[in-house]
Amino acid sequence: MLHATHFSVPSQQKQIIRITFTVPVFSVISFLVVLFDSKSVYILPLLDLYESLALGAFFFLLCGYISNSNDERESILARDGKLGMCNRVWFFVFQQPVVMLLVLAVTEITEAANVYCLTSRKIQFAHVWMNSIKLISSTLAIISVIRFYRGTKHLTAKQKPLLKLLAFKLIIGLEVLQTTIFSFLSSSGHLHANDHLTFNDFSAAIPSLLVCGEMVMFSVFFLFAYPVGPYLDKNKPAMESLDGSTRIDVGYAGRYAGGPLGVSALLYAINIYDLGRGIIVAPAKLARGKAIKNTDDLSGDIPPVYNYKVYSSGG
Repeated sequence: MLHATHFSVPSQQKQIIRITFTVPVFSVISFLVVLFDSKSVYILPLLDLYESLALGAFFFLLCGYISNSNDERESILARDGKLGMCNRVWFFVFQQPVVMLLVLAVTEITEAANVYCLTSRKIQFAHVWMNSIKLISSTLAIISVIRFYRGTKHLTAKQKPLLKLLAFKLIIGLEVLQTTIFSFLSSSGHLHANDHLTFNDFSAAIPSLLVCGEMVMFSVFFLFAYPVGPYLDKNKPAMESLDGSTRIDVGYAGRYAGGPLGVSALLYAINIYDLGRGIIVAPAKLARGKAIKNTDDLSGDIPPVYNYKVYSSGG
């Protein structure tokens, strides 16, 4: 809420709000899994879908740290020889929401048809294939983001993006680790259902209950990873309006663009038009990134040009 009530750079802070919303979103979804454990298979894919959108927001945040202007950012990246990489990373980041949405749909259908089987590791059940697809998609996305961070860290070092990425991915990693451990113990026979606990409790409800408790710690961690200090009016005299234009206010009242109690900022962050557009243009970005890479490779193959002087012998 601090970023919403101190909304001075909307292009960056809307991404921060989306990322930090991982904590309440995971808490609510995990609580629903505990509450309706028999329907957990239908609910759990929502975690993966939100994770993919939050990672897209993190990628946009890194881009914003380079420059809030698209033209200026492209100019900076082109100067550093990173524009092609940025376009390719764009595609691999935004393939993940599409994949997770498809996985969600297939999971709902196969569970309704009784061919999903959450606790089975047999390949005839959809659970094994959906998990494999999610793993590949998530791995490609996170490796791409890390590659982009490493290639541009000289431009974003003062914002400490690695700490921000670590805070976000620790939630995901811990949730996946707990679910994997309990699912393995359940499917291997080490945990047995009884009068009080079912297999759904072991594979979904208990890990989700742990996530609910862990979110309290992560909420504190996020305060340090995503501080509001750099966006306070005393540190940011030139501030953006919601349309992205720069404005400078004289008085304290009304300096921030988030509206009363940050409601406008929250509504602005909930509007995922930019993330949707990012998904739509992803194939074009990949094609452009490959074209730039091919051009760079061809340029590297051209031998250097030397100037030769022709001397004639004097007679």
